[in-house]
Amino acid sequence: PKLASQPFIQRTSAADGEANPLIDLTARTDLIRWGSGAICIEEYTIDHGDGLPTSLYENGQPVHVEFQVKALKEIDSTQVGFGFAFRNLKGLDIITATTLDQGLNIPPLNQGQVLRVSFDLQMILAPGDYALVLNVEDRSDGMPKYYDFIENAAIIRIVSDRLIWSAVLPPISQKIWFCD
Repeated sequence: PKLASQPFIQRTSAADGEANPLIDLTARTDLIRWGSGAICIEEYTIDHGDGLPTSLYENGQPVHVEFQVKALKEIDSTQVGFGFAFRNLKGLDIITATTLDQGLNIPPLNQGQVLRVSFDLQMILAPGDYALVLNVEDRSDGMPKYYDFIENAAIIRIVSDRLIWSAVLPPISQKIWFCD
């Protein structure tokens, strides 16, 4: 899918000085988006960790996914999680990650509170096109209930000079030795 023009918004963060510029999602009418809306994903970026958004990645390169959310209502839960996925264009999640799965919990949120979340990884996907999915969920009842779920926030392309025979190629330590 072709993406609409995406303006950049400069924000600052008290935690680390200058924050990455983010791409505004609030004006995008082409998004497939659902959830209760109590927490809204407002902006995002995907880059090589340099703050310069791009849609082209080489297998093995660093990837940085970051997004900003705003609580539109008071949220009492301590089981709020933030996540992303890379999906192939047939809709299968190939890589997924959430803050809850990593044990990162946040305290209840006040209405109007804004926060950012980021994920850093090495690109292990095989060459092809993939969709970036962003979400905010609550697992208080065990199963995720989504505050905001955005499909196809961006379409990225992975390239590689080497043949990759699987959907992903993670770093793998290998050894060969002779036994006498």
